[in-house]
Amino acid sequence: MTNPQHQCHGVLAQAICDADPAAQISPELVHHLATRLEPLFNQRVAVFGRESKAQELVPQLVACPGCGGRLAECRSSAAAAIVVDLSGLVQKQHIPLRCRRSSCPDFGVLLWYNYTVRSGCHHFAGELPELNCFMLSATFGFSVPWLQQFHVRMVRQHASFTSEADVLGAQAAYNSQLHLLPTARLRLLISQGWFAWRLLTRVHQSNLDLASFDFLRPMEDMIGLFLPQLQREFGRTTLEEAQKATMRCDVVVLDGNAKNRRAVCGASLAGETFSKELRRVVRHNCANTPAFRRCFCPAHCSQDDQFQEVTILQHKLINDGQCLMVLLKETVEPQREAWVSDSAVPASVLSNYLQQVGEAKLKPSKRPRREEEADGRGGSSSSLGPSMLASLTLQEIGRSSDPTDLQCVTCCTHKEGSAAQRQLAKSAGMLCACLSEGLILHVQEIYGCESLSQRYLCLASVKALSPSLRVVVHDDACHLHKYDSEAAAQIAPPEMKYVCDKFHMAGHTDAWCKETFLGPLSGAHEDRQYIPAMNLMWDEVDKCFDPSYILGEAGHRFCQTYAVRAAHAEFPYALHCLSLMCALVNGAKVAVFATSPSPLTLVAINVNYAQTRKSSLTGHAEACGQELDAVILTNAESKLATYCVEEGAPAPVQHRLKPKLFSAMVASATPEEWFHRCSGDWNQVRNADKLPGDWSGRCWFGLLGNFDEAYDFLLSLGLLSDGPASKEKAKARVNPYQSAFNKLLQFGTSARATKTNGSYGEKLARTVSMGITCNMHPAQYIPMERGEVGCHAASTKERFVISTGRPVQPREDMPADFCCPPGQVFCAMGVVLKRFGFCKICSHSLLDLLSAGVSRHRWVPLTAEIAALLGIAKEAASPDAAAQEWKDVGLEDEKAVQLTQNAAGDYVPSEDGYPVRLLDGKMSRLRFKRSPASTSGFEAQWRVANRSFAIPAECSLTAAVSRVTAYFDQPHQVIALTPEAESWHMSYQGGMNAQAHLSRESGDVQGGARFGAAPWQVGVLAALLLVFEIFVGAHSVEALGRRDLQVTPDHCQRAYALLQLVQKLKHIALGDAAASPDHFPQQPSPQPAFDLATLRVPYQTEDFASTQHGPGLRLPQAGEEEEFELEPEEEDAEPGPNSLERPPDSVAEVVEDLPPQDPPAGEKPLVLDEVRASDFGFGENGVTVQPDGLFSRHWTDRAILKHTLLTGKPKMTRKEACDKMRTSREQGRRKALPKEKWTAVMAAAAEQHSSILQLQGETLCLKVIPDTAQGKVKYHNELMRACGLTLRELVAAMEKASSNQERKRQEDRRKRPRDEE
Repeated sequence: MTNPQHQCHGVLAQAICDADPAAQISPELVHHLATRLEPLFNQRVAVFGRESKAQELVPQLVACPGCGGRLAECRSSAAAAIVVDLSGLVQKQHIPLRCRRSSCPDFGVLLWYNYTVRSGCHHFAGELPELNCFMLSATFGFSVPWLQQFHVRMVRQHASFTSEADVLGAQAAYNSQLHLLPTARLRLLISQGWFAWRLLTRVHQSNLDLASFDFLRPMEDMIGLFLPQLQREFGRTTLEEAQKATMRCDVVVLDGNAKNRRAVCGASLAGETFSKELRRVVRHNCANTPAFRRCFCPAHCSQDDQFQEVTILQHKLINDGQCLMVLLKETVEPQREAWVSDSAVPASVLSNYLQQVGEAKLKPSKRPRREEEADGRGGSSSSLGPSMLASLTLQEIGRSSDPTDLQCVTCCTHKEGSAAQRQLAKSAGMLCACLSEGLILHVQEIYGCESLSQRYLCLASVKALSPSLRVVVHDDACHLHKYDSEAAAQIAPPEMKYVCDKFHMAGHTDAWCKETFLGPLSGAHEDRQYIPAMNLMWDEVDKCFDPSYILGEAGHRFCQTYAVRAAHAEFPYALHCLSLMCALVNGAKVAVFATSPSPLTLVAINVNYAQTRKSSLTGHAEACGQELDAVILTNAESKLATYCVEEGAPAPVQHRLKPKLFSAMVASATPEEWFHRCSGDWNQVRNADKLPGDWSGRCWFGLLGNFDEAYDFLLSLGLLSDGPASKEKAKARVNPYQSAFNKLLQFGTSARATKTNGSYGEKLARTVSMGITCNMHPAQYIPMERGEVGCHAASTKERFVISTGRPVQPREDMPADFCCPPGQVFCAMGVVLKRFGFCKICSHSLLDLLSAGVSRHRWVPLTAEIAALLGIAKEAASPDAAAQEWKDVGLEDEKAVQLTQNAAGDYVPSEDGYPVRLLDGKMSRLRFKRSPASTSGFEAQWRVANRSFAIPAECSLTAAVSRVTAYFDQPHQVIALTPEAESWHMSYQGGMNAQAHLSRESGDVQGGARFGAAPWQVGVLAALLLVFEIFVGAHSVEALGRRDLQVTPDHCQRAYALLQLVQKLKHIALGDAAASPDHFPQQPSPQPAFDLATLRVPYQTEDFASTQHGPGLRLPQAGEEEEFELEPEEEDAEPGPNSLERPPDSVAEVVEDLPPQDPPAGEKPLVLDEVRASDFGFGENGVTVQPDGLFSRHWTDRAILKHTLLTGKPKMTRKEACDKMRTSREQGRRKALPKEKWTAVMAAAAEQHSSILQLQGETLCLKVIPDTAQGKVKYHNELMRACGLTLRELVAAMEKASSNQERKRQEDRRKRPRDEE
């Protein structure tokens, strides 16, 4: 757009020259005066074109578009014009231009500001981006800034044409300019101007020809002229932006909007829509706008006064509606009749006939309902006459669908009834295709009704636009699914899947619909794998699980060792080991509640897919159970020896007596047997009657349930269903075993009393500690967690803890922090070990590595078949192919290859080979071994992880089980909490109880039960973490001998962190990710990049505090930031006038052209969870520094500082800050913050955060914000520590304050001339 300032300068210069007819003022002085006066008149002088006088309007063109000659002004044809501008109504003398060359094709054509007059048409002319004004005619127009403002008001303030006309009228009346406005047509002119401007803008963006736009033709015709091209461009652009934003483009929601209707011509079957994708035509009524106060467009208005030689009697549609045939009859002798195509009929005859058909349809009908229903069963042809309306069929009027297509299912979900088709005088609305994120991808107008044929044409257009489309969500999906159209095979099943959303399923009553749509959307989980939900769970575990913190270093070492060897995630092993502790503690309890101690019980479920080595946990638990059984047997043998000595049994007899025990581990059991084994008086010795002494009851009060897959156990409790979800859920009832299991988990007891089958559990004091470890697949666990299967009235599942982890492939590299046990040294650092001589993780030397002879990896043969499976067939073909592919891909690792070069040259390129990326995205290495036996002379090998190592002594199960069982040799020991731990647990309990109350109040009973059980889970997990420390040998022998270990606050905090992760996993299973179709995996939503380097401060350096560097934050100097390098021309740039030690914008200019840079690895941007809360004062121990306490409970120290900084100025005075901080209205008169309180807070803040703040009297000054990314991260972190304010919020406040100041200065400049006058 042309700069209005330059135009204003020219107008002022011409006015000065006109005021000096004697030319006494030099051109230099004229230029100087115009420059000085320009700021005063810039906002008051409306200059839109090439005019030199303010009261004129001249087009900007200089050369003739036809011949290139100079254009001349045609002042004789000038017109007085009104331009609506932001400053009000501007009166102009609109002067056209014309070419005076007689040989020019545009000779005599008047060229107005933005259109030319040729053959009675006003065609657009000029360059749209250069226009400052938009003239609808020679006498009326709008300025482009006014149109832009009105457009923003329509979008954000819901302005309308009528309301804007009222506003313009009121402004004109206030300025005594109402006589200048065409008030009767103002609303129409505003709508015409806005529509024309927006349409031309869209056409220009699509690179279409603007010259075909005619200002005199109806806007509907102009939109129809460009609509096909604009639709294609709109869909293409929208799809590209959606793909860039990683939105899902394989799922589209199709729905009609009947509110966007317009008046159309009532001539039935006169219009058609052609689909080039399907090569099909759909006939409908005429799409043109009807004439004024008529139901038909000018082309179909009645012409009965004209004599016609032929007339049409009937019509019919053939070839599936692709061709219209009419029965033609001569009006003169011999009055022959014949069926001909509509293209062979005179246009006037066909127009009159279609008009009569439309008129017959538009006539009001008073027929009974049975006659209306008979229309749907009529024939396929129609005839004219008194009963024309009664003979018209549904298929012919609309154009609607064939009755056989509508009757394919019994659902009445289509919208093609008689009532819907009688709205011939209006369109049927719009069909919208939206992406799942709500972004509109395609829009198509429909006529008559929302017929299947028009919906299919719309889908064909969307499919052509987005070839990846696979799923269509539609309210009438059943009819679309069964629509029989050979031409639509590309969008028919199975190529396309049609899904009905849950909201509209109530109207689908057909059995086929219920089986096809209702099942997958209401809990039929047999074919669901919940891939999106599991991906989210794995991401959450990767982000939140810190094994070194939660388990301790020794615990992390123990779990990691077994997880690495089994190629499994560590988090499931962590919860699995905690569940094992319950069986080892011999009925121990934790005093977590004031009522009674709680036994240590835990049910841990590992959720993952098949063949992810879940069963390795089962084998680990079995080995632990065998060690426990050995300990119990040893104790029983010692007890037997004591009995034998007491009773004086001979030595041979003692040698023959051996106790036979039931195992403390249960792999499978019926509910009755399970609860019997969990009772405190269960007889664990099988041959008690053959042994001396009393052997009744248990030998060990711990029990381990080792269920590989827990389906039998959960089915017996009623938590799972063994049939279809919908049927089983309807028959689900309260299972009595759930209540008994709840009691077992909470109190450690189980009891049963029968008359003849025996009783158990009578000794309630003998509680049992029980641990269950088991596995489940997502297809069974997630429906159970969501309550879609089984019965959950007792909320038993809320006491379970779940775990999962991203599946680990056995060939993957082992974790970098994992070190091999002594005696089998293989290092995590690889080449680094060879380079430095020792490993930085395990401190093993190179000599240790060579002497051990064991590598962290193994090289295995790579055949052509295996290479194809791995996706590296091209690289494995030959050493030359691998080298070329390595260079092409860019996986440069030349240093590592050189360092590992073998002097003997047995391997190409080296011992460590080339880095290659496998088909699944994992990295490995490829090398070639020289082999004379091979035809090529080389044998390809690839590297896999070597997980065949022995368990180290410190991770031995035998020693670990012995430590715990020795500590808990006496049953029912009570683990106490320290006073500090009790305080922490009570705090956690209070918060969780509040959440439980809120969940129950909102109707989420299961959520309330989940939060209600959380305090118990925190206490039990804290005690189990303590036991696990004993298990892995984290406590000394002396501490174990004293048997006085207690739960500390650290245990409670770690237990809470562990439970938080478990709750997050359950929340994901209950969320939307588990309800979406999983064979179309959800793409992760794009997260906004936290890039502080792109922030731009709207103030100069001198606006900030004079002392730029504080003691705590040093401003990075030029060249210190390593994220990017300056271009040569940037480095040679001369410093500007405001530079400090380098050009002020040199780094900023480079950053704008580079992708967002991550902050330095040493310091990351802080978030609110990582800084002090807002109510933590600046005084000692978080006490407020405000004299006489807080000014108000909301105005804490940090809140006062934050609101002060949000004024958005580098220097903030006490007065302007205090005026904005007042008491609430509830306290009566709102009082401003007292001076002494503000001063005390600012003094303390400036002292504690002197790197960014400085207090100068009653003014708080900000230190300068650095230009570098590293400096901005440090500045942001210091702001967050000071008051929880982000650098983004501060810069946004500064931009707002700067714009307000600039607006105020402009208003002052506009007011100054009036005041002087």
